[in-house]
Amino acid sequence: MPLHAESLEGLGLVTRKHVDKSALQLADVRERHDKQHISQTEIQPPLVQDWIELFIHRLKTFVISFKFQRTEFNKNLLELTSELSALEVEISQMRGPNGPLKSRLRFARYLFNVMQNASHILQRYNLPAMEQSLVRKVVHLNVALLTIPGFHGFLEPQHLRRATLQKFTNLLLYWEEAFLSLLDVSTAARQIFEAHAAVAKHALEVMMCHLSIVEVDDVFRIR
Repeated sequence: MPLHAESLEGLGLVTRKHVDKSALQLADVRERHDKQHISQTEIQPPLVQDWIELFIHRLKTFVISFKFQRTEFNKNLLELTSELSALEVEISQMRGPNGPLKSRLRFARYLFNVMQNASHILQRYNLPAMEQSLVRKVVHLNVALLTIPGFHGFLEPQHLRRATLQKFTNLLLYWEEAFLSLLDVSTAARQIFEAHAAVAKHALEVMMCHLSIVEVDDVFRIR
């Protein structure tokens, strides 16, 4: 899957010129990384930051129209695992303060693990029964919420709309009510549904809270 500079630029993290230059450097560094150990001085923090953002962006491309593309993710699983491991090694060997890099790496690892877990669940619950359908829906939503542009510390007002967040919240409540109305639901399915619904609900609450803060700030700026 191609990684476009425009996608990173939309996150507001780096300029397009910087991404284009770093992408070329990154291609060269990653090619040599497979052949030999790279010295500490070869990969500088700005390049590592771009590498992390490119990796996160690539993970986000496995969600299309709020649907997690499990098959495509699995096709690239070995490569993604290797790349994440390489990132972890590089950051662990860096000298000096690198808190922001470690924070983004934690998010990258979390998103990767969520997708891997979702893949297993979607493969297991693949029947048309209502119980399994609702499990799939909440799992898809839980993954998709993490891929909203700028998620995890970089939320931007243009990516958040109260009506959109409220729609997701209402949809989640509808699914919860539908699931509670089902009879003879397996314990495993219930545990998975409730766990993923709780995580999705928390994510929506955090985003709604952030949006409220942004709106208050905007009011003060207008005054």
